[in-house]
Formats: sequence, C-alpha cells, structure tokens
Amino acid sequence: AAPTGSGMTGLTPVSVTMPPLDAPAPPTQVTPPATPPATPPKKGKRASVLDTELSAAAGQPTSGPNRAPLIAAAGLAVLGLAGIGGGAYWWLNQSPAKPDTAQVDGGQVDGGATGTPGSEGDQPADSGSSADSRPVGNQDGGSRPLIMAGKKTLFERVLSKPGARFASAPGAEADGAPVPAFSVFYVYARKVVGGTPWVEVGASSDGHRDGWLPLDKLSDWKQSLVLKFTERSGRSPVMFLRDPEQVELYLADSSKARNAVHQAQFGDSTDPEIVAIEPAASAIPQDQFYLLPIFDSRESFDASGQPVQLLNVASIDPGDTPQVKGEGSAPAAKTDAFRTAIVLVVDTSVSMQPYIDRVRDVVHELHNQIAARGELDSVSFGMVGFRSNTDKTPGLEYTAKTLVSLDEGRNPDQFLQLAQQVKATNVSSHDFNEDAFAGVMEAVDGMDWSGYGGRLILLVSDAGAIRKNDPLGRTQMNEAEVREAALRKQIKIYALHLKTDAGKKNHGFAEQQYRSLTADANPQIGDLYIPVAGGDVKKFGDSIGEIGSVFADLVHKVRSDAPLEAPVAGNSIAAKTAAIGYAMHMDFLGHKSQARAPQLVTAWTSDRDLTNPQLPAFQVCVLLTKLQLNDLQQSLKVIVDAARRTQSSPKDFFQEIASASAHMARDPSKLARGSNLAQSGILGEYLEGLPYRSKSLNMNQDLWLSLSVAEQEDFIDELESKIRLYETFHNDTANWVRFGDAAPGDALYRVPLSTLP
Repeated sequence: AAPTGSGMTGLTPVSVTMPPLDAPAPPTQVTPPATPPATPPKKGKRASVLDTELSAAAGQPTSGPNRAPLIAAAGLAVLGLAGIGGGAYWWLNQSPAKPDTAQVDGGQVDGGATGTPGSEGDQPADSGSSADSRPVGNQDGGSRPLIMAGKKTLFERVLSKPGARFASAPGAEADGAPVPAFSVFYVYARKVVGGTPWVEVGASSDGHRDGWLPLDKLSDWKQSLVLKFTERSGRSPVMFLRDPEQVELYLADSSKARNAVHQAQFGDSTDPEIVAIEPAASAIPQDQFYLLPIFDSRESFDASGQPVQLLNVASIDPGDTPQVKGEGSAPAAKTDAFRTAIVLVVDTSVSMQPYIDRVRDVVHELHNQIAARGELDSVSFGMVGFRSNTDKTPGLEYTAKTLVSLDEGRNPDQFLQLAQQVKATNVSSHDFNEDAFAGVMEAVDGMDWSGYGGRLILLVSDAGAIRKNDPLGRTQMNEAEVREAALRKQIKIYALHLKTDAGKKNHGFAEQQYRSLTADANPQIGDLYIPVAGGDVKKFGDSIGEIGSVFADLVHKVRSDAPLEAPVAGNSIAAKTAAIGYAMHMDFLGHKSQARAPQLVTAWTSDRDLTNPQLPAFQVCVLLTKLQLNDLQQSLKVIVDAARRTQSSPKDFFQEIASASAHMARDPSKLARGSNLAQSGILGEYLEGLPYRSKSLNMNQDLWLSLSVAEQEDFIDELESKIRLYETFHNDTANWVRFGDAAPGDALYRVPLSTLP
C-alpha cells in the first residue's frame, strides 16, 4: 500500500498541478528554442527521444543540427497518459509545509504547495472562456458523448482531479465514493446550476453515464500522447525535480547528476530539489499500465550541445484503481524465481545441417553446466524451424514449425531427443531468402512465455528474410513490425548471420535486415546482430554458448543472492547480453516487489538520462482505444486497396480515396487538390495534431505521381505491414486495459509512436 501521512516518515508527495477544464489554450506558435552552450554540437549527433521516435515513425534519420522544438506548443495542450507502477518511488521531500488533504482511492494523500507556478491551489475554479470556444451553458449529447469543438467524430474526454466525488444530479450533494484520480471519462452533458458549471460523465462511450462532477474537478484530455519508461539496460533511475532550472544544471554536469542519484538512494542528505526518484533495486515493469500526463515541455541542451526535452509531468500509479485486462491476461513472470527462456529459431533449409547439429550440442553443453549447479528449472530451451512457402514448394513440408516447446526444453534428455530428429531439407526453395519472419513469429506467438523473466529468441540463418513485398511471405510483415511484435511480449531477438561463401551476393541485404530486426533503443547496445564470418561452425557455436552462459550465470547469481552490478557499456556479445539480462531482471524484480508508489507528484524531468544524456529515459507512445485502433487499421486497408486498384492509372489514386471516404461516411470534399492523406478525412481525427512526422500521411497527388513504380510499391508494402502489426496489437490481450465500467471498445493500448503510419 502507498504510505500516507506520518507513515511516510517525513517523505511527502506533492500536489498535482492539473490545468482547469476550460483554461485558455496555449499559444499555437512555437516558442524559440533555448540557447545552446557556447560549443556548438557537431552535425549528425544525437536527437532527443521525441525526435528519435518521430523520425522513426517517418522513416527518417534522427540526426541533424536544425531541429525545432517538436512538442513545445503541443505539450501545453496535451494531457497524455502513460504510466508508473509496479515499483515504488523513493520520495525525497524532507521538510514539507503542512499540506492540505485530498481524497484519492479512498485514502488520504497530502497535496500541499509545491513551489510550482500555477499549482492547483493557486488557480480559480473557472479560469475563463474555453480555448475551443465551447459554450459554458447547458449541453446534452443524448445517447452519445459530446463531440469536441472543431471535430466531427472525436468525443470530449476529461480526467478527474483528486477529491472528485459523483453527485446524482448537478448541484446536488456528492453521494458517491471518491473517484480515483486521473480516471478517464467521456463528457455527456453540461449544466450550470447556481452559477456553478457541472459535467455529466461516463467511463464508456456507449451511452452509460456514471454521474455528475463539478467542472473544477475535471481537466481536459485533448490528445493521448503518452510516455513509457525505457528498459534499465544501462540508464540510471529517473530523477523528478521541482524546477526545470535544476534539470538543466544536472544536464550541464552529468557527474553532479550521478552524485545526486547516489546520494538520494544511499546518502543521509538529499538535494531538496529532488522530489522523487525511481527505485534502485528494481525497474518499473514494461507491461505495467501507469499514467504520466505531460503538462508542459521546453527544449534545452546538454553539456555537449545536444538537444533534450524538459518535461513537466504529473505521475500516478493506478494502484487500486479498478481496471480490467483482456482475457488471456497473465503475469509477465512468476514471482518466485527468475527464470529464462531461450528459443532457437533455426533455418532448416538445404545446407543447414551442420548448424542444426551444433545448436543441439551447444544446448546440451549448457544443460550440463546448469545441471551441475542444480538449477535446471531456471533455464528452458525451445526450438523453431523455418523454411519457405510450401504452396510454392510442397516438398519443404513446413514454412515454420515448433520443433521443441519450452515445456519440453526444460528436460535436457527430452530436448536432446527431439533435437536429434531435426533434419535440414534436401528440397530447394523458390528463392535464396527464407521465411525467417515466419519462424520468429511462430516463436513469439506459439511459445508459452509466461513464467519467464528472461525472454530471448536466437535467429540462425545463412540467408536474408522474405519481406512484405514477397506475396509468398507468411507474416506479411517487415523487420520493424516483427521486432515490435516481439517487444510487446518483452522478447529480445538476436540474429546470428552465417556469412557463407554461397550467400555472398545476399550478405549486404541480410545484414541490413537483421540489424533492423534486432535494433535496441539503448544506443550503447545498438543492435543484437552477430555476423559469423565464413559461416564457421565452431565460431557460430561459441556465440550461442556465450549468450546462453551469460544468462545461466545471471540466473546463478540471482539464485545465490549475489549482488548484480550495473552493466558496463561494450560492443562484445557478452557485454550486450549482460545489459539485456540486467534489464530483464530489473523488470522481473518490479513485478515481484508489488510495491506501490505514493499517489501523486508534479515535477520536472528530462527525456534523457541526466547522468548520461546519450541514453533515452522514455519511449513515446499514443494511447488508443480498441475502436480507434480498429478504425486506423480499416482506414489503411482502404488506402492500400485504392492504391492496388489504380496501379495501372496512378492519377486515379486520390479519386479512389475520395470515393472510399464517402462510403465510410466521411467527407470526400476534404480531399482537395494539393491536400495529403492526413487531410483527406479517410483517417480518424485521433491522429490530428499529434507531434510526429509521417512520410505516409504527407503523401499528396503530386508526390504520388512523382514516385516510381517500385517506390509506390514500397509505400503500399509499408502500410500493409502496419496493418498486420495492428492485428498483433489487437490480439495482445494481456496489455489492453479498461478502467471502471468502460466498454470493451474503450479499452486502452499504448501504441508506440514509431509504429504509426
């Protein structure tokens, strides 16, 4: 339970500064960027996390010296959701003033002055006219929520403030239980009673209304930009500070930031500017749903002149907030002991038998090593074989197949017996590239990963992978989408590329693919691509053995209660694997601890690690409902179908889009000459205004006609790959969340910004 009052032994959370529901909007112009240090950055250096995410979404490079602030204006209007949970924060306010008290989740949470300008206690209940010219008078949406001003399909949504309690009628006494802070509601009606504006809200968009709340207990939620903590594979715990100036001081001197982190965790005294810090002994689990609204942002620079974003956030762990996860939801790992699952995804095409045999022998050796320590239950091995399309070449027998399940692979004798039966085919497939992505997705979706804190796929092939543009590919996905599908289940992919003489012409293509497939958000890791020169069988086996041994040693240290040292940056397989293992174990400890943070804090932080600004602290996501994700998928299908139908007459492509807009009950007149897909009305309004660059949505008729046939095909392939990825999101039942009485269609999912079209 979250400590409160005196139970916090002097450590007190501070109040949330939430903008009033009808507060004036921030100015739309972008504010000038902060002045960089005297020494300018070199071209081609690091971009901020937001730039990296936005460029990834657009398929653009992330470097470049001329970068304008991307969310400086949007951040003021955005009230995003993301989360913090699973591991308690360290709260560091040593001598707070006696605060007022607010009801949150049925408990008392101190919420006094924070020293932050514009705190809730300093703001009047009604801060003036609405930014979107919404009338303050009476409104009622009937059986549907009210539509946002200036929109045609987007419903108004709000977040509840601390202390909100439902009333059965506007102006009546509150007679309901306290509403959990930051609950998401749709707006159904507005009414002014005795000069006080009231709002009728409901958790679901299907017409069910939960009750009335005073306007001053709600805050607008216009967009759903969200943040998610990155893995702890090298970064330090995030510090939350009272003022942005203090964040800039630490950015200018990373050694001072490192000392502050250490002192906050282990020292007797703490910088009074530090409000809270992530726990040192565990990480916030990657699959834990938590909320992190962004109230403000500004651009700054680190000591080397590289851009960073300063973020004013209010964080809350949902704690006991009623939430419903989808069917099939399961904990990421059992909480009794840290266990690791390693699945070998092996190319079983012609000429691969020596490598199949070596995989079997290396796993047998690892089993012996683990058995000698009495820890056979700590590591399990599985195996998947893949070839190519069996419709084209029936003699291949299978495209992808589970050969040894993780349950079977827990027993060394059973794994050995099954692995001895695996044979390479003697039938050649239609192309040198094989369907490696089918093999990876067979492992991702076909294996039971529950109960394992460490999750690895080791892909083994001497060829490239069949991509989306090959109609014979089973997954119809590309590298980035396959990687994201694995990350949804906290699985890391290694690629062991056998650079044999027979595949010389294919080496460059395959290397590019596998570096993308195994790319890691931590720049110190980069990717998990392992080339094996000449296809040397011994070196190949040594690489697998090294990865397996690092995780076996990690499990042994955990079982022995030996302290785990933070990973040291390095380019070796062992160094990268140690960092991956450390992050997975920290995530496991976050699940195991089940500690809950105090409910509220408002503070400033950075999108980068203050002790090493090269490392990102957050991933940018968009919180979409199930209905919105389905709408996005269907809209992309319409665009793809239109492109396919007009390949012989590309000038008709946008006319097809206009016709499709009419069929989808959207306004085809919006597609005027010169407008792009984002302005066409074919895509949902929930994408409008999001601060990300998209090469797909910026497509207009002139640009489309300027593309070659091959470039148009690449455009179509990319959208089709997104469609398939969204299907995996839809089927990822464990990570959909519903709060309160929300309908299934209003369930929420964190969609990485880089996966948007």
